[in-house]
Amino acid sequence: MNENEEEVRKKIIEILRKYARNHALLEKATAKTRIIGDLNVSSARFIDVILTFEDVFKIEIGDDEINQVATIGEAAALIQRKLAKG
Repeated sequence: MNENEEEVRKKIIEILRKYARNHALLEKATAKTRIIGDLNVSSARFIDVILTFEDVFKIEIGDDEINQVATIGEAAALIQRKLAKG
């Protein structure tokens, strides 16, 4: 699967629609938008977000990598690295 940055970002935003409580900010989200802090995704639901990333992108995200995902941009970068490795 070889997806460009914009395609990955769009899929991330679509996934977050189900979990974000701040939909107004989600509509204008940037790479710096914090998933938990800005979009009001609860920490419990954040695990569901990570599991959905794994399912949609067909990747595995390790427990140690979850801490690297605070923003949409960080999520996109991690997913792209995983996709590039195959």
